[in-house]
Amino acid sequence: MIVPQEHPHDRRHEPGRIPHRARKRHQGQERQPSPFSVGWASGKLSREHLARWAENHYHYVGPFADYLGYIYARMPEGYTEAKDFLLANMYEEEIGGDRHTDLLVRFGADGGRPLPA
Repeated sequence: MIVPQEHPHDRRHEPGRIPHRARKRHQGQERQPSPFSVGWASGKLSREHLARWAENHYHYVGPFADYLGYIYARMPEGYTEAKDFLLANMYEEEIGGDRHTDLLVRFGADGGRPLPA
């Protein structure tokens, strides 16, 4: 019989254990502001920068409701409150009001980067 050996990285999943680097980051000791975020907050990004951001962000938020559906379908019974939250979020993403992907499509088009609708 083969007995699996414990790998040093297996400890990273122990409850309550926060790796040293993550702990330092969480405490703000390694945090470096993103140049993009600094430019956005200071109003120094060009229209092209913002349009390019919309184009890249579109690929992240486009399938977001699908991600939520995947999580919902695999969530154990008994987590009713969490499942209700996911359903409400999926509704908002796909049906209720302005969809995030639609907002990004318009934002990108206004910046000169047409995105798929």
